Amino acid sequence: MVKEYTENVEIESKEILNFINIDRIAQVIGHRNCMEYWKSSPYLLNFMDDDYKLKKECVKGINNASLKVENALVSAKKSFLPWRKISKYGKIPSDNHKLEVLLKNSMKNESWKLLWIPPSLPYYRSYSFFDNLKDYTKSLIFSSWKVVPKTIASLCSYEAERNAKDFNQEEYGYGGKERRKIKELNFAIKEGKPASMNLITLFYPCMTLAKRINPLKITQNYMKENGSLPGAAEMENEIKYKIRNILENTVLRKKLDSEGPFDQRWYWASLIFMDRVFYKDKIKEWFSLNGGDKYNLKNLSKKSDKDIEDDLKQDKKSEPSHFAEHVSKLEEFFKFEPLQMVKELGNPPKDLLSILSKIALASPAVTSLRTLGEYGKYKPVLFYNAALISFGFRSLYILPETISLIKQLYPDGPYWKKILQYNIAGNLQSLLDEYMYVLFESLGLMNLSDEERIVCELGAHIEKVVSIRTPSLYLDEIKIKNNKVGETKKRSMRCRFAMRFGTGIKELGQEVSNITEVRNAFNSPFRPFILATTSIGQEGLDFHQYCHSIYHWNLPPNPVDLEQREGRIFRYKGHAIRKNIATKYGKKLLANHFKNNLWNKLFNIALKERESRANDLIPFWIFAQGKAKIQRHIPAMPMSREKNQKIALSRSLAVYRLVFGQPRQEDLINFINSQVGGDRGDIEGIKIDKILNCRIDLAPK
Repeated sequence: MVKEYTENVEIESKEILNFINIDRIAQVIGHRNCMEYWKSSPYLLNFMDDDYKLKKECVKGINNASLKVENALVSAKKSFLPWRKISKYGKIPSDNHKLEVLLKNSMKNESWKLLWIPPSLPYYRSYSFFDNLKDYTKSLIFSSWKVVPKTIASLCSYEAERNAKDFNQEEYGYGGKERRKIKELNFAIKEGKPASMNLITLFYPCMTLAKRINPLKITQNYMKENGSLPGAAEMENEIKYKIRNILENTVLRKKLDSEGPFDQRWYWASLIFMDRVFYKDKIKEWFSLNGGDKYNLKNLSKKSDKDIEDDLKQDKKSEPSHFAEHVSKLEEFFKFEPLQMVKELGNPPKDLLSILSKIALASPAVTSLRTLGEYGKYKPVLFYNAALISFGFRSLYILPETISLIKQLYPDGPYWKKILQYNIAGNLQSLLDEYMYVLFESLGLMNLSDEERIVCELGAHIEKVVSIRTPSLYLDEIKIKNNKVGETKKRSMRCRFAMRFGTGIKELGQEVSNITEVRNAFNSPFRPFILATTSIGQEGLDFHQYCHSIYHWNLPPNPVDLEQREGRIFRYKGHAIRKNIATKYGKKLLANHFKNNLWNKLFNIALKERESRANDLIPFWIFAQGKAKIQRHIPAMPMSREKNQKIALSRSLAVYRLVFGQPRQEDLINFINSQVGGDRGDIEGIKIDKILNCRIDLAPK
């Protein structure tokens, strides 16, 4: 299942010039050969921490007013990161062959438009950029140098953010205060009353829509009749039809086709209206919880206030959240009898059924409730955790770069409607179904019988992953003016699309991010899409759940380390395996009726159709029937020693696998390596397959 990609790396003259510049600086301060540094990262002196000797000696030379060091730095000014360009969202040249390869691969087909990885088995065709990126996967990068993860995280995230910015509409710069003034999804108060009730459509888990509308079942019916997936429009039309039938059984039926004036409050009020009619006791139990109960919906106002805290640190004029007041308004309406609600409100908007179909299909609260319903009963704990997950999405939706992206993609209408459009394009229901299936096993929840604990663990985990804070990494701006080195200034770069991973990483005395949170986020469908790290301390950690692409930025010294690196993404029910199984059996399964446990059924079909002589690793650890492979990238420079090292390492890896599990492995490896000659892989006239027949094989039969 491993496919090695040979990257067509081209070295440009600017890159050679950068080597000359950094080498000149190294010679002036008496540093050893810096060739490996140069091959690994651009803008070295900007991104290096002070514990690098090269950086430390440069700083020392500047502080001591060394003329030699200053002259070397002045002559190298074109090799420094141009912060002025960054401040204006200008295009930053990669200036490094390896980084250029990574940017080309990770940004292809406009992947910067993605807030999450497309699901392995979508329930409908969205005819959007998500369809074009259906094969996209996350990338794990291993390097020998600590500066590399920092450079990758900073520059890849910057490029994604730069692409997402709408230059026709927004005037703010990369670090300007104007960027922080972009506010959406605020629960505002106007004249003492809640003024943002339509936002409730994203955060209220409507039981009627979650329980009575099932996108997966609609797909099954469509597949059975047509043999193909429905389009998003066909899915919405079917949901509209079902919602009309639901409302026809209520006192609202007489108003459904009324002419204006229209009352916009129906967008949110219809959700509570339907639940009041069909699930009164369930919702009443939830709304009746006192303020001290942990599942009280108003508790999420603390979460909403926490989202504001970062803004308050930057902008003292930020308004506090008033989510609790909006919940009170919702509860007030719930107390009305259905007929009283209809009399209280005017005529429903013409597009009410269309909006409700979008809410049923793509509201983060409704889709979360629908998926959580697979793991627990419809009780306050289920409603609360669905709302909690939706608030995790709120943290994602209020990021300035997310706002910029979504507004660029969907120019018309209020922001909450744009979010629904984006979520429909992203097959949000399919995404959550797959992700919760992955979490149910990876968190060890299948061994629990306590439904409340299962639902709480799923809800808390997803909320934290979606709402992970965007860390900033610090670098040094080296200013050259009038042939003089000016004062070095600390600058920060936001890292969301790509992050670095490692223990003990600190910036200016502050822990950048909890490593567990970063690992959990990378093992989710949400950003970051690139994780860069060194090999140190990563043994035993898995990164396979949404990643099957690995970059060996610097090759390891031995085959054991190579195997360990790739073993991080070649694991049980990994992303590549789920993709292949979905491609092979997805349509077949969707064309048949079943109630739940889609992914369990997919793996059961794959297991049932496994060849009788196949080993037990199939289909859970290995499933090669499909396009998805473990992608091995080695962006080596032309004619570099890495090319020869790669050949030797591949050969050693084959021998290592040959003797794996044998006694005295090291002696056996050395013996085989000493005897192998030529390109045929013979050992003194004996074919390798003869040797294979003689080894001890403990594999299950």
